[in-house]
Amino acid sequence: MENSAQLPYEYHGKVTLPSEKESINFSLNINRDAKSIELNFSKPIEESSNWKCTDIKIIRRTKFDEIVFFTHGIPKPSVPLIWKINASLTDKTAAGVVIARENDKGVKGEKGFKLTSK
Repeated sequence: MENSAQLPYEYHGKVTLPSEKESINFSLNINRDAKSIELNFSKPIEESSNWKCTDIKIIRRTKFDEIVFFTHGIPKPSVPLIWKINASLTDKTAAGVVIARENDKGVKGEKGFKLTSK
């Protein structure tokens, strides 16, 4: 099994956010040791392309890291999203889902996505 220093720290892909019709390119930067995650979008969402994530959990499973975190304000103000990602320990891929939590903006649903690393 690989240690954290050998695992990819940056993944790239596209995601369609709940309530949105078009996908957007983004990168996911993971610091497994510090348990910090940053999302960088190709165009601003609510006036920012860079989002720091909160309530981060990274659990080492046999073949993947199970990563769960929250964002607030994407794609609309006061909308909480939960992101669940399984990042492979054997190749440079990850798969995930972003789920809208209860909110006052009427944003609902979930969207899956795939990520790769160089």
